[in-house]
Amino acid sequence: MKILKTLLALVLLSTPALAGMNYPPIVAGQIPGTTTNNNAASGKIGEYVINTIASSSPVPITTGGTGTVFNSINLTPGDWDVSFQSCYIGDTTTSLTRLVSSVSTTTTIDNTLPRRIDMAYPASLPFVNGAICLQSLPARFSLGTTTTINQLGYADFTISTLSVYGIITARRVR
Repeated sequence: MKILKTLLALVLLSTPALAGMNYPPIVAGQIPGTTTNNNAASGKIGEYVINTIASSSPVPITTGGTGTVFNSINLTPGDWDVSFQSCYIGDTTTSLTRLVSSVSTTTTIDNTLPRRIDMAYPASLPFVNGAICLQSLPARFSLGTTTTINQLGYADFTISTLSVYGIITARRVR
């Protein structure tokens, strides 16, 4: 390892464009991160993708069915951690039995964890002012081609209306 460090130092110091620059120490098993507030470039580890549906523009959903696609992101090939938050808003006369949110490469709810969050109510619950939000843990997507990841909302409810808004994020992990 000491020989490798010495050779690397010689290459860096003998390259005119790199001479005199301050480099972080090289430690086995560790890759230095950025020390500024910039973004990782497309295709690089740490790349970040985000899409938001604002609370001022919620998407109406119907009761039952296979879920409603209300948000999506396109991810290029690679290993990604995808997280999401789905927030449901309804009228005070809306009565909830179940809320589900999911991320999927299809247009139907993905039943695998942590790609799905499910909240069931023991009895029909009247909706109150505000929103009920479901927050996910990161879910791994290992992609061989550019793929659309859909964020879906699903609910069992009666009486009135229900809409959903939220955010989906992805970080390239390798």
